[in-house]
Amino acid sequence: MYYKKFIDFLKKYNIYDEETINYWKENRILFDYRDEEKRWLIGCYYEYKNDRLEKISLAVPFIDNDITNLINIHEYIHLLLLYNNLGKKYYPGDEKEVLPFLYELLYIKENKTEELINYHKFLNKTIIKENKKEYIIALHLSDAILKSYNKDNIFKLEKKIKRLVKKNKKE
Repeated sequence: MYYKKFIDFLKKYNIYDEETINYWKENRILFDYRDEEKRWLIGCYYEYKNDRLEKISLAVPFIDNDITNLINIHEYIHLLLLYNNLGKKYYPGDEKEVLPFLYELLYIKENKTEELINYHKFLNKTIIKENKKEYIIALHLSDAILKSYNKDNIFKLEKKIKRLVKKNKKE
């Protein structure tokens, strides 16, 4: 049920890509989210060879509720944005968390459960407490972009966000 919800969400926002989904399935480490000791694994990991992006691996929980769906959406967005850069020189910048955050917000907006709202509040508090640059940028920009979001092409949005972040660095 939740896997279908995951796929339906990707299709609704035009971010479903069969090739990327197959890569996602083949290059992920799955674990049970209820095992709190393994949650630190969650993420998108890059492997480089000769300064080129060689492989992308994901550590994600099995999709069995809205929170695990949200986590998988977040990490899938990372993969989708990175996938076309395999074999190329590519290093994500400070904007790398903005689009994953944006799609999280879209998912939460469509699935306003108390569980998701509380989880989102917890994540925001953690981000503010840890004060990591790329997450703070994502927190602010994703909210702003959500207000004008209209199922925009994700790759065009990525370019727009890169320009915004670059512009803000100069100021």
